Amino acid sequence: MAQAATNQATEQSIEYSIYVHHHPASKKDRDWEMIGDTTTNMKEAMKKAEGLHASGNYHKVEIKQKYFDPKNNRQIDMTLKVLEGKAKKQMSLVTIILFTLVCGAAAFGATVFLVGGKAEAPASAKTTTAAPASAGH
Repeated sequence: MAQAATNQATEQSIEYSIYVHHHPASKKDRDWEMIGDTTTNMKEAMKKAEGLHASGNYHKVEIKQKYFDPKNNRQIDMTLKVLEGKAKKQMSLVTIILFTLVCGAAAFGATVFLVGGKAEAPASAKTTTAAPASAGH
């Protein structure tokens, strides 16, 4: 029972914080900056960090985890996740439809250009059929 209470107290004391590294060309005084307040909800911290990374405003985004280790009687501070590089941008449905229409128009234009205008009917289709012979001849 006492161990369960200790585990619960340890889990509740875990804090997550988000740090961002500004782009090298940025004119900020410091490279690293903590964004927002610390939170005890890991999912919330991850979601916020991924949103900051997707914005493209930062070079790196780090999620740090901080907790107290009662066995060793010390504070543990570690990097949980690092997001860096170009963020993936989601394509909207409208963008995909417009891209498809442009590709279709380009394919149609290339076809017209390669065929060279109107297509002529085959010679067998040009012959006229004779009038049917009357039965009372």
